[in-house]
Amino acid sequence: MKKLFANTWSARLIWFSGGVLMASLLAFSFAEEQRYCLISLDKMNVLYRGIDNSMQILARGVPHQEIKIETEGLTLLSDDEYHYYARPEATPVARVRISGGQLNPTEFKFRVKNIPDPVISLGKWRGGEITVSELKAQGGISATISFSDFFCGQCDMQGYEVIYQDRRQRKRQFYNPGARFSPEVQSVINATQPGDLYIFDQAKVRCPGDTVARVLGPLTISIK
Repeated sequence: MKKLFANTWSARLIWFSGGVLMASLLAFSFAEEQRYCLISLDKMNVLYRGIDNSMQILARGVPHQEIKIETEGLTLLSDDEYHYYARPEATPVARVRISGGQLNPTEFKFRVKNIPDPVISLGKWRGGEITVSELKAQGGISATISFSDFFCGQCDMQGYEVIYQDRRQRKRQFYNPGARFSPEVQSVINATQPGDLYIFDQAKVRCPGDTVARVLGPLTISIK
């Protein structure tokens, strides 16, 4: 059990929505004045592996030297007096326990999930028709993470299959290591004509927090 002493306290779980989803934990203790702690997350009560999850902890009514925060399955990193980054571990559930002053020890549970599957794309295209010049201007495909304005980034593209079909229905298949087009694939692209078809499939990507590669696809591009 990791221990972190900070200006924080806690209590009961409430959920609300306002622009972005938030999860709030409130703890109340009544003595001469109301004492409470607020913990808010940008993604309800979910923490994502492999990234720093923004967390705000606000408190009032209890001296900070009396507050004790214990964590299990995650590490809290302080950004400033109220802001933290939570880094979850491999466990499916993370816990935060808060006690001190006249607050009874209170435990809060957070679900720990993998980052959602990224979207594979060719430049700005996620499929459909493009021109010969638009295809030739691309250097490869990418896997982009983006969800609810919470986190944006790239996953590591390990490789993918390229199925090429010309306008006469003749097919050729290649394996492309990495994100950028290999010299073999690039030579085919350089000779592309209207009516050709490309299928990018079985893309193996590693996102933050992944222990094994994910397999994504297909991405189908037709040349007009």
